[in-house]
Amino acid sequence: MLEGIYGAEDPLIERTKAELRKYSNKLDIPKEISGASKVVDDFLGKFKPKWKLDVKNPITFGNIIGPSGYYKVRKAMQNAHENAKKLIPQIAKEWKERTGKYHGDL
Repeated sequence: MLEGIYGAEDPLIERTKAELRKYSNKLDIPKEISGASKVVDDFLGKFKPKWKLDVKNPITFGNIIGPSGYYKVRKAMQNAHENAKKLIPQIAKEWKERTGKYHGDL
């Protein structure tokens, strides 16, 4: 794509491509890694969406908030982030106990 703008012989484009090749590897991930998806599914549980798209009853999912509700929404977001900081270490510990893998926590 950039070649169309700068020309195929642009040295910057060639250096950029070379840099990207250094840091990129082809990764082949099988669909099922020896039961790994079952471990993840058991850990996370069945996904139950709060909202579903329904063509017979269309609704919008927007983020427009009027001035009267703005404070409540922002406060709820802050509370959720503070609660997540408490939960993430517990969840990381549980994941390590189940799988033996630890990816860090906060």
